[in-house]
Amino acid sequence: MVAKHHFVFSTDCYQSDSNKAQERLRRGFTEKHIIDGPNTQKPYDFKSFLANELTKKQLCDLLLKVWGSNEAASRIEKSMKAVVCVNGKSYDLTSTNGKLS
Repeated sequence: MVAKHHFVFSTDCYQSDSNKAQERLRRGFTEKHIIDGPNTQKPYDFKSFLANELTKKQLCDLLLKVWGSNEAASRIEKSMKAVVCVNGKSYDLTSTNGKLS
């Protein structure tokens, strides 16, 4: 996470029956990777990695988990405003005295 005054992270979210999801199925997709946690290394071909919808969802869920942890509270506090939009939901992250809400 970068230390900016206003931090916004937003991802796209397509329902399985949407036109975009159907187009991705038609084109094919890459193999699914398992994201084990914050220590998972970035794959060599990141663009290909993001081409798999399930892998992309895992990554976004992990980012939300890490940024929503108390370990990230000091970074969030420096940002003044942090908004994370994942899986169609928006989270306004604020930090006061090292506690994240």
